[in-house]
Amino acid sequence: MLPWRLMSALTAPLNRRVVLPVVLTSVMATLLTAFLIFGKFDRSLSEFELSRYAFLLEDIQVVFVRDLDMGLGLDQIGNAQALLERHLSTGQGIVALVLFDARGAVLARAGVWQFGSVPGAWVARNESGGNRSWTAAADGDLVTGMRLSNNFGKTVGGVALGYSRAPHQAVLVGMAHKLTVAATVISAGVVLLSFLLSSLLIARTQTALQELKEELSAGEDGAEGSVTLRFRQAALSALEDIEAANTEILGLTGKETTDAVRPPC
Repeated sequence: MLPWRLMSALTAPLNRRVVLPVVLTSVMATLLTAFLIFGKFDRSLSEFELSRYAFLLEDIQVVFVRDLDMGLGLDQIGNAQALLERHLSTGQGIVALVLFDARGAVLARAGVWQFGSVPGAWVARNESGGNRSWTAAADGDLVTGMRLSNNFGKTVGGVALGYSRAPHQAVLVGMAHKLTVAATVISAGVVLLSFLLSSLLIARTQTALQELKEELSAGEDGAEGSVTLRFRQAALSALEDIEAANTEILGLTGKETTDAVRPPC
């Protein structure tokens, strides 16, 4: 009996009209929140990766700048190749490292890049970037680089690092799955809770109306502090009108209802 009454309440037209705006608003708010969280996570993860690789480039830059301060040219640094290969093997996600001169000619490389000179856009960004790291793209990978200058502040070359987006995408896929599950669970909970609360509220209202109607229909004649007959009849008539309107709104006009018992005149 209870499951049937619950299903009847859940499928009532009035219940749907009352709950549907609340449900839609809550679901849209949940989805929007999940989208914003995902976007913020993506940006934060990208910034973290960029700062991590920039820190690695600074470590490489310190070694090269020290050799430059000793009067060596970039093409005279003998351990450049070994330095790049060592950092390539220790850095997760790094696909290539290159050392190039001021004209863009590659002096040392490690990884998948096999070009003899870096793109002109890299050279321009390296020249105008100052002491800050710069970013670019190459063959679907992201690139960050840093300028190398001598004691007089003249740009003598740069070092560039390429890293893959695959680890980043894998983390995003995992986060998207978690957010999807969380949003689905929250949305389902909101729907069920909204229907349940509205059903209980409607049922409680109908019960209160029925109890009040029965009390007014009792027709008690004693002086027990009850309302007068005329007021009782008027109140009972108003309750019947409320019940009729409620029945019409709920779409239950096809259901047989018993005639209201009016008090004797």
